[in-house]
Amino acid sequence: MVNKTSNTINQFPVYKDIEDWKMKILSDTFLTKIKKIAMEIFTEEEIINISRDEETLNEIITRIEKRRLYFHIYYNGLALGEINEASLSCFWIIKLMPFKHPEIENSKLNVKIGFAFLIASLSFIAKENQSQLKLNKILELNLMYALEYRDLSKEAIMAIAESLIC
Repeated sequence: MVNKTSNTINQFPVYKDIEDWKMKILSDTFLTKIKKIAMEIFTEEEIINISRDEETLNEIITRIEKRRLYFHIYYNGLALGEINEASLSCFWIIKLMPFKHPEIENSKLNVKIGFAFLIASLSFIAKENQSQLKLNKILELNLMYALEYRDLSKEAIMAIAESLIC
């Protein structure tokens, strides 16, 4: 149990490595979501040739879990939240590039996957909250461009994602 009123450093929760069995479940769940999204943005032939680096995927999951703990400590018990988790997934896919394809440039492939993951997640969250995702074609192209060519921080992507749901 986590003490929500931690006032001294020795009262803060400490990150513990994710056990192998739990990492396998988290990784499988993450990949299932990615595969479903990939089917909407790539041809069947392209999907067959997309490979993944398991170690990098595990690193992405680990970084997200560490950020979950960071939110708890530095935001007085606040949960990371689905929008922030989707934003972090997008950020780390783009930065660490866990996906490869022999005929598609790594950065373009991973930006496309990261962006699609973010938008699919935001669409789901908006629907669950009976809200709307306000995203038009121009905004979509601008965001895709920014993710590919600009150096956006994790926090910037979180702020952008939050602003897209109304």
